[in-house]
Amino acid sequence: MESFRRARSIVETSLGPDHPNVALALISIGNVHVADGAFREALEAYRRALAIQEKAYGDRHPWMAFTFFNLGETYANLGEHATGLDYYRRAVAVWEEVYDDDHPLLAEGYAGLAEGLLGAGRAAEARDAAQRALAVGESVPLEPRLMGIARFALARALGAMRADPERALELARQAAEDLRRAGPPGSKRLAAVEEWLAEDP
Repeated sequence: MESFRRARSIVETSLGPDHPNVALALISIGNVHVADGAFREALEAYRRALAIQEKAYGDRHPWMAFTFFNLGETYANLGEHATGLDYYRRAVAVWEEVYDDDHPLLAEGYAGLAEGLLGAGRAAEARDAAQRALAVGESVPLEPRLMGIARFALARALGAMRADPERALELARQAAEDLRRAGPPGSKRLAAVEEWLAEDP
């Protein structure tokens, strides 16, 4: 963390506080805070980065989408699902403008959107978003972590809707296997999937 702060200070001194490279340093700081579970501190870093990027690029630049997505995830982790959902939507809107329908980043965006919708209690919309993420995976290979997230989101959506419980259970089992194959990046998600499976009657 200290190395990122020093890097930000150096860039601010040499290039000015509103240079896009300062935003990159702030995003790195935010990512470290997220990894440590310090979500409020992460929000502060991401929001400062966003303000710099908006001045430099406007709100439709592809780089902005990553910051929108980071903010969506962080608000979701804090239980502020309505705000998180808005940022997820903004990220997806940018990626839909920039990339083809089968780009992996769209799958990432749809999977995040599905999780945000689940948090907001909108299971039917979450189902649709998760299905769109998985549809991308039918066209191009997706990393196991992302497949696991999308499958588990769909499983939870079906469970919340009390629709097709057998499919929901199979999706969750597949998600667990995906996340095991993902290794450490999937470990926290895997714990949530295993807990969900253990609660299944």
